Amino acid sequence: MNDTYFTVSDIAVYFNISNQKINKIFQELAWAEKQDKWWIATELGLNNGAKQEYNTRNKQKYIKWASSVKENTVLVEAIKKVKEPIKVKKTLYKEKIEKGSAYEEHVSNYYKSLGYTVWEHGKELGVKDHGIDVIVKLGRKVLFLQCKHWNKSNKYKITHQHLKSMRQDVFDYIEKKAIFSMYEIEVVYVVSTDIFDKSAYYYLDEHKGNIKAEIIPF
Repeated sequence: MNDTYFTVSDIAVYFNISNQKINKIFQELAWAEKQDKWWIATELGLNNGAKQEYNTRNKQKYIKWASSVKENTVLVEAIKKVKEPIKVKKTLYKEKIEKGSAYEEHVSNYYKSLGYTVWEHGKELGVKDHGIDVIVKLGRKVLFLQCKHWNKSNKYKITHQHLKSMRQDVFDYIEKKAIFSMYEIEVVYVVSTDIFDKSAYYYLDEHKGNIKAEIIPF
């Protein structure tokens, strides 16, 4: 019974991976090697289902692979290793989101303990939160908070651009909400540790009364 043969593109689609990565894997497994501009099957590749082909029309050499290669455990494991960092990135992103949400809740509880009425704005509205994580109110004062649970080991710093963007987001938001004209408004950038750079401190000093920084450890 003749085996069915697939191109690299067919195999890439099957494993949901790019042609370039599949070719790189074949090369790393020593199943194929690059000669000039063509991929050539090695002896090991031929033993694992490779079939060298030549297109007489465009005069190009290429490899086809027996359908059984899709179940080849060596290839499958190699592909898993290539795709694993994507899964790790997704996991790290999920952990980052969870930590951020936990910190927002921590900040909310802190302000509740001070007698503020708290609206977990970001949790409720998600991506439509206008950059405002939490809104708290006490008497005639309303604070708009953005919360960052970054630590000093991170390469990121809070700069004046972060503060400027937050301040503008809040002003744009309250401009459309007439009710806030009745209150004293303040923008607060809340962090779990001091990660402001010099430009941020200059900005805070220049805009006292409109925006301030607060460190609430977590």
